[in-house]
Amino acid sequence: MKKIIFKTAFVFIIVMGAALSASSNARACGAGDTAQVLWKGTWYPATVLKAKGTECFIHYSGYGSNWDEWVGPDRIKVAGASAPVAASAFGNGDAANVLWKGTWYPAHVIGVLGGGRYRIHYDGYDSSWDENVGPSRIRAR
Repeated sequence: MKKIIFKTAFVFIIVMGAALSASSNARACGAGDTAQVLWKGTWYPATVLKAKGTECFIHYSGYGSNWDEWVGPDRIKVAGASAPVAASAFGNGDAANVLWKGTWYPAHVIGVLGGGRYRIHYDGYDSSWDENVGPSRIRAR
């Protein structure tokens, strides 16, 4: 009887340890994260629209919403956390790197919009490329 109780307790501890380990790594992505997604052997830039457990619902950059899909952790590499950048992180004229279609480009902040959003100008490009970006697409240079 003691052996059965010991075996049951041992199995319970192993199962609970595995469950706790899995739950601590469960967040693979968050809404707003930029990522690279594997599709048919090629990595494509994408944005995470929503997440559930370890699954991420993504939108491929430059493609129609008919290509949006759920992907698992084996097909996604998240570029950065979706935590918002502090509103005071950048000011007018500050140098930054901005993510566009999977590549970071040098830019300057030309407007602070609030809520971690900025109007940026890409260095070396004309003003037709200026755009508003959120916290997942801007980082300090």
